[in-house]
Amino acid sequence: TDVEAALPLLRTNAGAGAGGAGKVSVARLDWTSESDVAALLPAWGDADTVVACDVLYNQDLFKPLLATLLALTARGAEVLLAQKKRFKSEAAFWRLARRRFAIEDLHHQDLPPAAAAAGQGGGAEGAPGPASTPPR
Repeated sequence: TDVEAALPLLRTNAGAGAGGAGKVSVARLDWTSESDVAALLPAWGDADTVVACDVLYNQDLFKPLLATLLALTARGAEVLLAQKKRFKSEAAFWRLARRRFAIEDLHHQDLPPAAAAAGQGGGAEGAPGPASTPPR
């Protein structure tokens, strides 16, 4: 998020969701700010997963978002992007993303039973929650 006030709740939720399975970090990040991304890279350079949810709300931010994801995955991290289909414009993001990432659409019904029961993934309608990795 680029909203400082949202960070405490994000940290609480991230810690609860990790379940002791590893280190989880939350940070403020403005995708349109190259200095924000550059400042984050030293601390997150060894991250193996980048998680984002509901980030395709503004078509003008698709290219900065992709540039940020590419920077954060330069060392091979995966991106887990949960997104309920809301806008036709989202298709433009996925066209751009497929040029740089291997995309796998995961639907609510494809999730393990515990995750599906918890309401994780693409939403009640089974909308995709794509996972992507940089092409190798």
